[in-house]
Amino acid sequence: MKRQSPLAMAGLCAALLLTLSLTTADAQRGRRGGRGNNNNNTANGTANGTQNAAATATQGGPGAAGAGGPGMAMAFGGPMGMMGGNMVEPARSAKMMLIYREDVQTELNIDLNQKAGLDDLKGTQAQNQQKMMQEMRTTFQSLGQQAQSMTPEERQAKMQEIQGKVQGMVQTNQDDLDKRINDILKPKQRKRLNELDLRWRGQLALVDPKVADPYTLSTDEKKRVTDAYKAFTDARQALVMSMMPANIRARFQQFTAAGANGAADPYAAQPPAATATPATPATPEEQKAAQQKAMKNFEKTRIALGDKLMTGLPSDKQKMWTDAIGERFRFRDLSQ
Repeated sequence: MKRQSPLAMAGLCAALLLTLSLTTADAQRGRRGGRGNNNNNTANGTANGTQNAAATATQGGPGAAGAGGPGMAMAFGGPMGMMGGNMVEPARSAKMMLIYREDVQTELNIDLNQKAGLDDLKGTQAQNQQKMMQEMRTTFQSLGQQAQSMTPEERQAKMQEIQGKVQGMVQTNQDDLDKRINDILKPKQRKRLNELDLRWRGQLALVDPKVADPYTLSTDEKKRVTDAYKAFTDARQALVMSMMPANIRARFQQFTAAGANGAADPYAAQPPAATATPATPATPEEQKAAQQKAMKNFEKTRIALGDKLMTGLPSDKQKMWTDAIGERFRFRDLSQ
């Protein structure tokens, strides 16, 4: 029986990239604020016109065709691809996305010369992302070819290595773009963009060492932060899994279970699955409604985790956060 390693590896790699998704400069959706964000009352919805890293990386990659199911580009470019512009990543700066929003540019009083500089920066961003996508494709294709000969433990170690590589690439790219943005802005504008960035990311941004450093968190407080962020990433992973096509989700779950508590190797030959009566497929409208509901529930979870984290910190550090996010700002709902 033919092993289905390309499909499993593509599903896993796509899920990994979704959890590390890059929000592009073309993101046009707002999101709801939390108590720590002074109740920014913005709408939550699927991203408009965005292409997240996972959808891009899987196009033409392992499992894109002939893998016993729909191509990965279709599977993740649809419901999963819509998540890119709405997926908050507290651990990373959102400045590159925020600086292109009209409401943010108005708040910062961006002049024509600065807009021209930011337009030029889009080209740099596109080049950087294209380079990262190519590196990711090459890495995933190589892993897909090697996976069948690896033990579950070796595959797990390899995926951890890849995760570290992806995180490093994303962080390096983000740092470079943030520096270029700072070079374009004036000091007062940089300060306000820093405030808006924290307001957008929420209190879970304290997981970012650059954000947390002034707070001199105690060991217990650091644990509170990491625990809250872990709960956030667990919720995000559940969201990702819920939006995967059923066949890819099952294969992914089988893969990630390998090597844990003596779980069976998902690359070993598997007996044919029992034939089941197929469920009536959901209509596009039902799928969209379910996706929007899942995203709203996820956003509520993210906000609740941030609020709980902040209320568990001493009052002086709560005030530090309030000062750090600056004056009230209402992110406009750009989905209308």
